Amino acid sequence: MGQKKTFSTRIDDDLLKTLKHLSVDTDKSLGELLEEAIAELIRKYSKPKKQSRRVRDASQENESLRGF
Repeated sequence: MGQKKTFSTRIDDDLLKTLKHLSVDTDKSLGELLEEAIAELIRKYSKPKKQSRRVRDASQENESLRGF
């Protein structure tokens, strides 16, 4: 993943308490859980990369040849 950096933020007390319980239940550190959550958010909000027109046209042509 790369070099780790430290950052701080503020979080709701109840949310932090729940996160700490989850940390104990899953035997993962708070940092591990936060990295996992951040990775999921990035996947959720990432836009798919745009295909070049040539790749998109070739893909559509292959689909039509297969009867889709």
